[in-house]
Amino acid sequence: MPHRTAYSRVAEKLRRDILAGRRKAGERLPSEAELSRQFRTSRITTRQALQILNEEGLITRRQGLGTFVAAKPIRKIPIINADFFTSVTRHAPELERELITFDWQSINGAAVEALQLPREQRALHAVRVDRLQGKPVATDEVHCVEECGRLLSPEDLTALDFMERWRTRIGAALAYGTQVVEAVPAPAVNARRLGVRARSVLLRESNVLYLAGGQPVAHFESYYRPGCFRFEATVPLNNP
Repeated sequence: MPHRTAYSRVAEKLRRDILAGRRKAGERLPSEAELSRQFRTSRITTRQALQILNEEGLITRRQGLGTFVAAKPIRKIPIINADFFTSVTRHAPELERELITFDWQSINGAAVEALQLPREQRALHAVRVDRLQGKPVATDEVHCVEECGRLLSPEDLTALDFMERWRTRIGAALAYGTQVVEAVPAPAVNARRLGVRARSVLLRESNVLYLAGGQPVAHFESYYRPGCFRFEATVPLNNP
């Protein structure tokens, strides 16, 4: 579990009040100075906590008027530039990951095309479920080619900083990844893992990771419970 900073603890207390209805939709929050006194924190800590809630869509900040609970306060964790660990560390340090499956098997399904390998090729296979306060909010299935997958342990796959651990194992060989996000009817197995009805609409994220020479080495297929996450990216516009 990511380390909880002072501002994440303040954000969590305010978040709980908002989601429980103890702070009503449209209600004006106390000033930063008042909240700092209430939580016995610095103004900087309080400002960071409010920024987190603003990014999650729970509050709005109006210049010259103050900070207000959103008209429809629904928490959505923003995943910034496909960086799951950093985003979760900032917005959901209470998230916990469970490893359901860790084995070796012949690749199948979408991983066959993504990894450009024959079906009989052996690969590391893992299934994980992420939970917030006990509720499943995301699940993914991982296939990793043998030369890279053999460097990973079950503990690595369970860690939220999995990508950083993997980079450490294989050095600087990972060069880039691709990402596709789309809304799809939930396959039955993923619906069960997330506790939703089969064929409910879920966000599906497909990622493929490549070595510097362009060889695909891992395929991730993730499903996200509706209303829990949103994806954000900053795209440079100054390319020649």
